[in-house]
Amino acid sequence: MKVLVVGGGIIGCATAYELAKAGCQVTVFERATLGAEASSAAAGLLAPLGESTDTNFAQLALASWRLYPDVVRELEDRTGIDVEYEHGSHDPQTDVTGDDPITTGKIALAHLKEFPDYYTRLERMEAEAEREQEGGGSSSSD
Repeated sequence: MKVLVVGGGIIGCATAYELAKAGCQVTVFERATLGAEASSAAAGLLAPLGESTDTNFAQLALASWRLYPDVVRELEDRTGIDVEYEHGSHDPQTDVTGDDPITTGKIALAHLKEFPDYYTRLERMEAEAEREQEGGGSSSSD
């Protein structure tokens, strides 16, 4: 079966990947670079957010979050690329949640509420790092 996936963000790419594993011939159409639009704004954050686990959406988010380490292993095995998945596993001092998904989600939400300009700061830091790598130095306007 031939399948066309429109959109090369995380959802489109994951859908294309699973369809290809199932034997479909998949073509992904993306207007820019794969993963460069809204998917790149997550800053690597993967956390089920919310106060309650009683909704269908919350249950799906938690189930997906629990499956993610297996997805990481599969992708790293198939591609040989380290996807840099970390969750307090490298340093016990950084595992402040004990891998509890609700606590992790609440900490992530609190962080984003504390720093509403987080993504603006991140983009600025990335641009400065890129300039430094290119030998252009950095400039700070803060």
